[in-house]
Amino acid sequence: MASHKVIFLGLSVIGPEEEGRLLKGLQKRFNLTPERAESLLQRVPVVVKKGLSKDDAERFAKAFEEIGGKVDVQEETPAPEMTRGDRPEGKPEPEPKPTLYRPEPEKRAYKVGMVVCPQCGFEQPETDECVKCGIIISKYNPVSGDGSLG
Repeated sequence: MASHKVIFLGLSVIGPEEEGRLLKGLQKRFNLTPERAESLLQRVPVVVKKGLSKDDAERFAKAFEEIGGKVDVQEETPAPEMTRGDRPEGKPEPEPKPTLYRPEPEKRAYKVGMVVCPQCGFEQPETDECVKCGIIISKYNPVSGDGSLG
């Protein structure tokens, strides 16, 4: 038994009223959201169902035609099965291309030129001003708990 596919081709009659009727029909008949129905209409021609018997495909086509759609029912042609040695038109299978070995670039933690902020502890590239808290590192002089400097 051959399988068939149903191809949606768009509106059977062009016009704004017909388009609205078709969109509402798609939503109601096939339980589609308004966005999905609009998307289907914009992507024509589109296969809406495949792997159907001739009778089921004709029923699908009739449902589309009742709401103002134009469809085509075609018999599906099965793809020929190919084994590893088979090639279309008798061409030999090409030799696989050698792949070049490219090692991953070495990932290093660049600690050279790094400084830790004495106030907030943020590690950053060497600079005089902390990117995080904004202090001038060279002028930083912490105040001890007894009120004396240094």
